Amino acid sequence: MRIRGSAGPISDDDRGWHEIATRHRAEELPLLRGVAERWRTTLASLTALFGAAGIVAAPRVAADLPPAWKSAAGVLVLAVFGLMIASTWFAGRAAQGSLERVAGGFEAIREHWLKEEMRARHAIRRSQFTALAAAGLLVAAIGLLWFAPGQATDYLILDRGGSRQCLPLDDAGKVGIVLDPRTTVSVGSACTERR
Repeated sequence: MRIRGSAGPISDDDRGWHEIATRHRAEELPLLRGVAERWRTTLASLTALFGAAGIVAAPRVAADLPPAWKSAAGVLVLAVFGLMIASTWFAGRAAQGSLERVAGGFEAIREHWLKEEMRARHAIRRSQFTALAAAGLLVAAIGLLWFAPGQATDYLILDRGGSRQCLPLDDAGKVGIVLDPRTTVSVGSACTERR
C-alpha cells in the first residue's frame, strides 16, 4: 500500500484516515446492495398494499363512471402496477448484482467491482424514477376518479295515485317490476320520489 501525502512525515492520524477511507471504499458496494434490498422490500409491500386496496375499492368507485372514464382509470391503474413492478425489479437488480466470472488479477477485480457499483447506482436511480412515475400516475388515477362526471342514470318513474317511485335503469336500460292497474309508467333523466 502506498500513501501519498505531503513532503513531510505521515502522521498516525493520516494513516488512520487512510485506513478508514480504504475500508469505506471496500464496503460501499455491499452498503449499496443493502439499501437496494430494503428499497425493493418497501416497494413490494407498497405494491401489495395498492393491489389489495384496488381490488377491494375499485369496483365500487368505478361503478358510477361513464365507460370511457372507466377505461382511462383502468389504463392508469394498470400503468401504476406495471411501473411498481418495474421499480421493484430494478431495485432487485441493484441488490443482487450480476453473475460474472472475473478472470485476472487485482486490476480486473477492481474494474469489475467499480462496474458493479455503477450498475447498482443506476439501477437504484431507475427504481426511484419508476416509483416516482407510478406515484404520479396513481395521483392522476385518483384525481380522475374524484373529478370524473358521474354516469347519467335514467329512471323508470312509477306514479301510483299520489305517490311516485323512481327505479334506476341498468346499463342496458332495463328494470324488472310488477305493475298494478293504477300505475302510470314513464322514463326520465331525473326523478324525485313522493310518498
